[in-house]
Amino acid sequence: EARTLMERGGWRRDLAFLLKNGGSMKDGVDALPLIGEAVSTFDDLGERQLATVARINLAVEQFVAGDPGASATTLRRALDDMRRSGDLTRVNTPLNNLGLALLALGEVEEAEAALLAARPASVDGWERAAVANNLSACLRRLGRLEEAEAALADAEAYEKASGDPSVPGRLALTRLGASEGASNDDRLGLIRTAANVFLATLDLRGLAVTLGFARRDPLSGELRGIRGELEAAIAGIYSGDVSFLCGLDHFPWAIVLFE
Repeated sequence: EARTLMERGGWRRDLAFLLKNGGSMKDGVDALPLIGEAVSTFDDLGERQLATVARINLAVEQFVAGDPGASATTLRRALDDMRRSGDLTRVNTPLNNLGLALLALGEVEEAEAALLAARPASVDGWERAAVANNLSACLRRLGRLEEAEAALADAEAYEKASGDPSVPGRLALTRLGASEGASNDDRLGLIRTAANVFLATLDLRGLAVTLGFARRDPLSGELRGIRGELEAAIAGIYSGDVSFLCGLDHFPWAIVLFE
């Protein structure tokens, strides 16, 4: 009903924002049709910059849903649009994500090129940590172990220097994306780290992406518990009910204000 009213009222741009932002709060497969429609709407309206941002969001969800090929294609389109517009202020994000998608596709040399291009464009500790972490995984795949260890040390240094409490969770998600060949226990550890961080910070976007990764892994008893916590947290944040925090043994306190 809200969609129909917005379309009749000529508020297609606002509807596209709603679709993009609403899709970004969901995980993987559930997000794809919403953000995809936002991309199409922004394209139709000639809102090139907004369409590019929505494409970058769409590429993240395609990757989380298990389709790095589609993610790479979407990111290349976003990068082409950014270059045509001359606005390269945030080019590090699609370059970093493209490197991760290419790494998942086994196109390791191309992944390294994208990540090396992203490195000088990264402007804060989190971005530098993410790129360095992905570059480390890429170099390890190429057998350049000393360089890989140096890049990993850079990632850890940037993480510590950032002072942002969400960075360990975001890096855990980045490491999940580059964790092909890792054991189930290692992946479970990364999912647990991300879940703990985003539950502690009430980061809805982080919770949704973590849930997307958790739904892709083989189900175990602990993973089932993590999924349940994430689903309860997302539902609680939407409703304003955060009583679920009281039952989490890894989250001993919570003072939450909703306006």
